[in-house]
Amino acid sequence: MDQFSNHKSPDAVRSFITCLLIVAIGFGIGARIVRYGANLVLWGDESYVAVNIVERTPSRLMQPLDNRQVAPPVWLWAARACWKVFGSLNALRLPALAGGLAAIGVFALLA
Repeated sequence: MDQFSNHKSPDAVRSFITCLLIVAIGFGIGARIVRYGANLVLWGDESYVAVNIVERTPSRLMQPLDNRQVAPPVWLWAARACWKVFGSLNALRLPALAGGLAAIGVFALLA
């Protein structure tokens, strides 16, 4: 019987896995929020898409974008709405932040 006394109960294992999941979710949320809060400069493709969002009307965002960029129209509209409401280029990243946070929840449920 000594060989079985070292095994953890299923409840202890489940509690440990739940704690690991909570830590991973917390880390993922924290990393995304810290990165968004850093207010990094737009660069590369992100800046090319930002020019399209700022300079075009919502209907023109349905047409091919300048500088060989592609993005889903609904995301472009959401980014444009955030830019119009909050008036800063950092607001363009809000839809991506919201999507990233939602993805954490979906992946946690699927895992």
